[in-house]
Amino acid sequence: MQRHMTTVLFATLMGLSGYSAAAEEMGSTSFGIHGAYSTGGDIEESDTGLGLQMKFPVSNTVAIEVALTRFSDNFADSGVALDQELTSLGVSALVQAPIAASTNAYFLGGFNYNQIDVDVTVAPGVFPPGVTSSMDVDDAMGVHIGIGLDHQLNKNIGIFAEYRYTMLDLEGEITATNGIIAISQPVEGDYDFGLLKAGINFSF
Repeated sequence: MQRHMTTVLFATLMGLSGYSAAAEEMGSTSFGIHGAYSTGGDIEESDTGLGLQMKFPVSNTVAIEVALTRFSDNFADSGVALDQELTSLGVSALVQAPIAASTNAYFLGGFNYNQIDVDVTVAPGVFPPGVTSSMDVDDAMGVHIGIGLDHQLNKNIGIFAEYRYTMLDLEGEITATNGIIAISQPVEGDYDFGLLKAGINFSF
């Protein structure tokens, strides 16, 4: 599945790269890295994450951004712990306006493709001896909105900070087995999450 996400990211970047030549007079295409802190929504245990982003100017006030972020979330209750890794690939439209010299405020909104890997740990005594469990969560599309600030340090380097909130519906399956018989149960529910992001962009 990681290979599929890489293919989606590459295809999206290649498709959007055609905008950069036409929009050269409106600003430069930029690429950078960011750190993320998960907070808000259904996040159980806030944690840090990392990601990449690329922004393509469309006009003086509008840009398209592609961003990839990976972060963790953990949940524990009644002797069962879920260790979750989420990778989110988002495509956003940004509308920005200057608020000071070299500084813009912006609003964003768009769609994202989310891949979730879950490890299940069960404390001794919760299940009968020899019984193990696992959980598979389907990849899912979500929508997001956000607000942020960016500041250009010089012609080629800028920094930014933003808060992005994603709304997501998940479906999956929990399986318990004793090595001979396996019992599976479908699960579904909302999983909304917020990411506080800060990073740096390099224009070219």
